[in-house]
Amino acid sequence: MNENNTTSITFFPEDRLNPHFSIQIWAIGWLGILKSCIWIFTDPIGPDGILKTMGIRYLIMTIPFFCVSIGIFNKKKWAVWGMILVCVLEILFFLIYPKTMNTLVLDNLTTISLIFSMVIFVINGPISDVLILIVIPFIFKFLKD
Repeated sequence: MNENNTTSITFFPEDRLNPHFSIQIWAIGWLGILKSCIWIFTDPIGPDGILKTMGIRYLIMTIPFFCVSIGIFNKKKWAVWGMILVCVLEILFFLIYPKTMNTLVLDNLTTISLIFSMVIFVINGPISDVLILIVIPFIFKFLKD
């Protein structure tokens, strides 16, 4: 890649490990990537209809979450607006289909499983979307374009 090319996008920009790299950008980028692939690592339970609805949601939202997260890592303004749109759409999804929240079950068999399921619940559900929308206004000053 050309070092003078400011429009290039890399999966992990070289400056992401520098102390001046914004923690907000870093956190939102990783949260978006986790949201895009969390379904692969979990085994949700629930009625078939609700699981089918959640499966369709993941099929539709996985690529946008992943793409805008990589764009945010690269400090692109379009990615921030994309993340806002994707988060709002996901919150609307949970408002339209409230029964899908039942697939985000908290497992309290052991302390470890409870902690793990709480983390999955936060990442997978609308809580992370709200957190992203709260933090996003603070990253505009770090953007390149």
